Amino acid sequence: MAQITDESVNAGPNGPHSSIGRAVDLFYKQNPNAPSDPNTWTPEQRNEFEPELIQLYREHRSPMTDGEDRWKRIEQSQCLSDDPGSL
Repeated sequence: MAQITDESVNAGPNGPHSSIGRAVDLFYKQNPNAPSDPNTWTPEQRNEFEPELIQLYREHRSPMTDGEDRWKRIEQSQCLSDDPGSL
């Protein structure tokens, strides 16, 4: 969520929409048997699929000033939760 917010603020409102869309499309091309609704993913599937989906999103984010440095700072933050539904 923090990465998407960062892109929205720094790349404009269309940035995250197209970046996430590209990442999701690529994810399902590479994982055709993954359930289409992530809410139904088992904990094991989340552990397998989420890192891949996040990496695809990272690779396809809109260009931004210092985008990679901001990604790393957010990624290393100690105040963010990995729990689904938490903000």
